[in-house]
Amino acid sequence: MKYLKNFTNFYHEQDTFVFWPITASLLLILAIISCWGLFYLNLPKELPIFYSLSWGDSQFGHINQFLLFPSLMSLTIFVNLILSWHLHYSQVLIKRILAIATFIICLLFATAALKIIFTFV
Repeated sequence: MKYLKNFTNFYHEQDTFVFWPITASLLLILAIISCWGLFYLNLPKELPIFYSLSWGDSQFGHINQFLLFPSLMSLTIFVNLILSWHLHYSQVLIKRILAIATFIICLLFATAALKIIFTFV
């Protein structure tokens, strides 16, 4: 019960324009990992992950390299949260911009990842 009280205090102290985009980004990470886990056996052993490389076999990566998407999303969230925590309390606009940019980046990664998964399922 004490944990729930601490969480509600934490939630009420946060700016909702920062809390919800970060929460949605974390949910996107969980969605990608759960889709990857659910369809792991149905996916081919090599997936087209590296689109910036030249056409052919160099674009393909092993199915476990697909976890680059959630790890890059986590790294983006982590870096932007650290930057946001080091800003002064009066710089609310910059904190909000960082949170929304984090959500947009995670949404783009999630869209690419889910398109790759659902192409082969």
